Amino acid sequence: MVGLGFDNVDDDFREIVDKVPQGVTFTFVSDSCHSGGLINNAKEQIGESTTQQRDRGIRHELKLKFHGYMHHRHRDYKDSDEDRVNANNYESLQGDGKSRSLPLSMLIEILKQKTGNDDLDADSVRPTLFDMFGKDSSLNVKKFVKYCVQGILQKSDGASLHGSGIGTVSNSALKLLKHKLKRLRNPDDYFKPAYDTPNLTKMTYRDMGILVSGCQSYEISADTSPTGQRCDAHGAMSNALQTFLSQHEQPVNNYQLVTGLRDILKRQGFKQQPGLYCSDENAYAPFIC
Repeated sequence: MVGLGFDNVDDDFREIVDKVPQGVTFTFVSDSCHSGGLINNAKEQIGESTTQQRDRGIRHELKLKFHGYMHHRHRDYKDSDEDRVNANNYESLQGDGKSRSLPLSMLIEILKQKTGNDDLDADSVRPTLFDMFGKDSSLNVKKFVKYCVQGILQKSDGASLHGSGIGTVSNSALKLLKHKLKRLRNPDDYFKPAYDTPNLTKMTYRDMGILVSGCQSYEISADTSPTGQRCDAHGAMSNALQTFLSQHEQPVNNYQLVTGLRDILKRQGFKQQPGLYCSDENAYAPFIC
């Protein structure tokens, strides 16, 4: 699956989880920033994301603020001293903490090389990904194209589409899709993967997914190297997970695991708080390892 998750990435993971066969569970360990609630509509067993971020608009705003369309590195984020310390708190203790996110500028350069289109910019990334991958695009990309095409047919502009739950829509993106509609001999065939995208508000969610998140939806997840050497680099939560499992010979359930991860990270001086998202039954099911 290929896509660009400016927002609503949790919908993409929900689509993956809902493809899991009945009777099979899918455990997703995400040691990444804003990872709380990455499986849409999964019940929050351990965490504060639901209670502190009930307004999805606030969560979307935070994602844009932290990542932005340029996916700024943590060291370039200047708005909050506290968040900057949290991003690099392991560096202040005994090593080097950095973000490993892919800047949008680099993604654009890759797409330019793949497509031969030197005029490609941020506004055309999602239409370009849909053009390249079609039905294999992420749910986020297909949903974006679907709502844009519907807006074009209804003669809507980018501003009127902004509240549709697909993020920012520029008029230049609409212009690209308008060009496709006019130029293609069979535009319905081209746009069929987008048209077939389900209306997420009407989907029936299953409880096959288990998410162990490195932090809450409004937090960042530290990536660090205690010695300052690249070969020793690791995620703080990933390292805590290995530490916890090495201390327990007997199987532990998901609830015990996440509780233990929180204790370890707190003792190490990290502010990030891992979370657990799954059904009540799976909360006390054995962790996969």
